[in-house]
Amino acid sequence: MTAGLWVLAAIFAVALALIFVRDRMCRASEATELVRSMRKEILEDVHRTEIQQFLANCMSVLRYVAASRTADAPLPVPRHSFPRAVSLARDGSSPSPLRFEDLRAAIFSSNKTHRCASERMMRDIAAQMRNYIDSRYLPAIAIEQRESMGVRLRRAERELEFLRHDCALHEDDLSEVLKGEGLEVRFIRGLEVLSLLLERPSDSEGSHFVVLVRDDVHPVVKAFALAHELSHWFLHVRTPSTKGTLASNFYLHSLPLDRRWTLLEEEADALAITMMLPTAYLADCEWRGKLDVGHLLSVYTEPYDEMPSGRARHELEALLEMRIERYRSFKSEFLDLSLPDRPITDGSQLNAIVEWLADDYCWAVLDAGNRVVRCSALYADEVFDSSAEDVMRRRPSVLEDLTPPAHRAKTEEVLRHRAQARKPMLYFNWLEHGTSGKRFFGVYGFPVVDANGTYSGSLSILKPF
Repeated sequence: MTAGLWVLAAIFAVALALIFVRDRMCRASEATELVRSMRKEILEDVHRTEIQQFLANCMSVLRYVAASRTADAPLPVPRHSFPRAVSLARDGSSPSPLRFEDLRAAIFSSNKTHRCASERMMRDIAAQMRNYIDSRYLPAIAIEQRESMGVRLRRAERELEFLRHDCALHEDDLSEVLKGEGLEVRFIRGLEVLSLLLERPSDSEGSHFVVLVRDDVHPVVKAFALAHELSHWFLHVRTPSTKGTLASNFYLHSLPLDRRWTLLEEEADALAITMMLPTAYLADCEWRGKLDVGHLLSVYTEPYDEMPSGRARHELEALLEMRIERYRSFKSEFLDLSLPDRPITDGSQLNAIVEWLADDYCWAVLDAGNRVVRCSALYADEVFDSSAEDVMRRRPSVLEDLTPPAHRAKTEEVLRHRAQARKPMLYFNWLEHGTSGKRFFGVYGFPVVDANGTYSGSLSILKPF
């Protein structure tokens, strides 16, 4: 009897042990599956934006191929693409996710008649996929910058003549600049990305570049997309500002979630909003007391329907805030010197300032009638290609002798405002030059008053722009 009890007890103990072990094994298996599923989910989350960008780029290329009937030629290669993760659609909705099945269907849809052409498209896209994968895992240290972003942007602004305007540039203006650079511009409805800069290889004529822009977005967003790709063209394609990885592996520049690669997108955004709102235009807004995001947005959207609230408007407002901040930084550095923020008193104060400026700066003292009565040798040379003595002897008028007829109305308004406001102001204008025609100058004007506070003229410091 006792032996039977021990046997039963042993069986019971073994059963409990088996249940415990099995429970632990089940728990371990569940934990393993949980880790696997979490790892898969994390990996999918890391790569989702990148895969979506790749698919969107490829499908946008195929839309261009179908629209331009170039299925028999090698596929164009994306050089720069607006980040798909940043939705600027009219309704502010996020883009619907793409699948590889969508890409496969787009390939056959682009070429319904020739199977061999479809297979060649697949090979071209596979080659782009390899480039994508190779770029993704290159170390960040491969990025080599020759200059800071601010230096590059400032130089580009100086070199681009179409930015020497005192008005906003819209879609039509930017399209003309692109065409003037020899770039084809195509607007395609339902494009999977907002914009895309493509390169079409050609054996005989070299590369041919194309800018694609989604057509069914707000006109202001369309203008920004054109300016964004035009910025890539000037900064990163025509005259590359970077070398190494960024110059040779362009596929992931448009991935905002990967901070290693956002340099080019930040540069393109900064120059794009400068193209839309040139420095001279912001200077005019400032002296008119209208340099704020609300005014700039309303003025830029005035020709079109009001821009609805949503992500697109929010993104544009953030770009406008950045543009105003950069303008104020530029203004503070424009003269590289500190001068009074109130009217200058005629007499000893004015004399002390101009003696300190000497011939190191391009300056002139104007009387109440806006005639040059004193100037530096640099001013006489830069503006008149003459001597300071000759300029002061002739006492030329800023309006009649310096300003081209087409710009006199604006200059007269500026001078009148400066006399009335009695405060320093920055403005930009074209001036006639003695031998080389018109030149574009930034002018920092300081009103001059007599001992009674009566306006008696101004001190103008000029700098070529």
